[in-house]
Amino acid sequence: MIEKIRTGVTKKEWKDFIKYIEADEKDFEKILPSSKRKMQNKNIYNQETSERIYEISHLFGLGYEVFDSPEQFKNWLFTPSKALGNKKPFDFLDSSLGFIVVENEITRIQFNVYC
Repeated sequence: MIEKIRTGVTKKEWKDFIKYIEADEKDFEKILPSSKRKMQNKNIYNQETSERIYEISHLFGLGYEVFDSPEQFKNWLFTPSKALGNKKPFDFLDSSLGFIVVENEITRIQFNVYC
C-alpha cells in the first residue's frame, strides 16, 4: 500500500472508488488536498492526495465492516456525534489526525465501548 501511495493513485481508481461508495467527488472537496478541478486534470495523483484517498478508502472499508449496511455507515458519518462534541464525524476528515479520531470511534462502536 505504501508503494501505491508513493507511485500515486490513478484518476480511474479514484473514480471507481467514488462510484463504489455511491458518492460524488464534490462530497470530498474539503477533505482532499487538491481541488476537484486539479484532480480532473491529472491522471495520477501526487503522494499527498493519494495518501488521503487511501485514508478515505480505509475508513469506508472499516465503516462498511462495522455497520450493518453502507447506508447506516454514511448516516453515522453525517450525523452529529455526542462522543465527538456533537460534531459530524465527516467534519474531522480534513486531517490525518481527524481520520484517527473517527477510526477510533468506529472501533469503539465495533467493540461496544462507549465514552
